[in-house]
Order: sequence, then structure tokens, then C-alpha cells
Amino acid sequence: MKVKQSVWNNECGFTLLEAIMTMVISSLILSFIPLMYLSYAAVERSISTEKDYEWNIFLIQFRRELYSAEDWTVGSDERILIEKNDIPISYERYGRVVRRKVRDKGHEIVLQNVAGFSFRKERPGIYMMVEFADGTTKEASLYPVFGWEDE
Repeated sequence: MKVKQSVWNNECGFTLLEAIMTMVISSLILSFIPLMYLSYAAVERSISTEKDYEWNIFLIQFRRELYSAEDWTVGSDERILIEKNDIPISYERYGRVVRRKVRDKGHEIVLQNVAGFSFRKERPGIYMMVEFADGTTKEASLYPVFGWEDE
């Protein structure tokens, strides 16, 4: 004979202890979400800092070369020619990089992931603008010791 079980007498449900344990475990899991977000933000900041380092190193190198040069000319929007010890040095955009060439030879990459790059001759110096592939724009104005003849 089959025994009928009543739904009301079935004791296969959650007890209070099980419900409290479920809430504790859920709270612990959810408490890690802000920590994961903060660690992601820290990683993102460190990546953008690398780009700032690259830009600052480029500026330091370019400024030193410009200050010790004997002559300089802005060849086009994306090219500048510097003459140092009778050696021509050029900075120009080449694809998605900015390269430095000495005597029109070599291919020294000084900036990477560049979407736009331009030089402009402005009194009393040079205005430079670089747009990176992620949309950030960096600008600099450099003032060489010489180079402005009365035109």
C-alpha cells in the first residue's frame, strides 16, 4: 500500500541555519566586487602612466637635441629636420609610430601608437602636437636658443 505524504508535513525545506549560512556566503562573495573594481582601476592607471613615461622621455630627448643643434627647420606638418655637428637628424611620423633618422638612415622608434603628429613653427619656438591611438592628445611648446632669423 502506498503511503500518502502531505505537503504540509514535508520537512525537506530550508532551516533558519541554512538561510543564515546562505546569506553569509553571498555577502562574502559580494564584498569582493569593490576590491576587483579598485584593482582594475589601478591596473588601468599604471598602463596610462607608461604612455606618459614614453611621452616625457621623448620630450626630454627631443629638447636636448634641439637645444644642442646648430640649425633646425620644420619640413612639413609631420617632419622636423635638426642639424647637429653637420649631421642631419629628422623626426617624422611613419605609420603608427614616430621615428628618428640620422643621415636619412636608421629607424629609431621614439613614440608608438600614434594617430596624429604635427609640428608648427611658432615664434619664438616650435609647437608639437601628438594624438595617440586611444584619443589622448599631448602638446608641447619648445623654445630653442637660436633659429629665428628676421624674415
